[in-house]
Amino acid sequence: MSPEAFINFFIPLFFIIAIIVAIFNKSKEKEALKILGTSLNGHVVKYSLIPRFEGVYQAINYSIFLSPGESKSEKNSLSISFFKKPTFVLRITKENILTEIVQKIKSTCEIKIGDAEFDKNYFIKTDQKERATSYLNNSSIKQIINELFNQGFDEISFDKEKIFIQKPNYDLMKDITPANISKILEYLSILSQGT
Repeated sequence: MSPEAFINFFIPLFFIIAIIVAIFNKSKEKEALKILGTSLNGHVVKYSLIPRFEGVYQAINYSIFLSPGESKSEKNSLSISFFKKPTFVLRITKENILTEIVQKIKSTCEIKIGDAEFDKNYFIKTDQKERATSYLNNSSIKQIINELFNQGFDEISFDKEKIFIQKPNYDLMKDITPANISKILEYLSILSQGT
């Protein structure tokens, strides 16, 4: 077999095998997601490179992704998308050194809502300042945001299609349970009502 024929045959074969292994691997994560299917209205997506669960909560579609860390230093992450279209764009993260540097460089990108404690804890960006400020000054909304961040989520985002939350370094046994995911979906439903 010539070197060119070898390359043309074995390299595509290698990629096909890698894709098949990735699809059928992650059995612990897929098993945890299957347990959700017994309690929640949804199912595990069979042929997905990343373990994924899709369902419906109160007539709204949602997806749960369990992204593996690619190395020991890279964290795995739990991402949940709730597909109710918000009427404005919003991104909330915890205040940290990086957000402080961004604020100094471009102070117009962060908004403050007038709640000293909330403003101190979170970095907030939006495309509609007045609307977002009014929304975030609702005590129920603030309570849910605080609870999600206390659970370890590091981002809450609204885009034109969905509400998205992400948690790095999830615990499969604690975070991916029907009771916990049901509570998170309830939070996302409440968050979506004010948008």
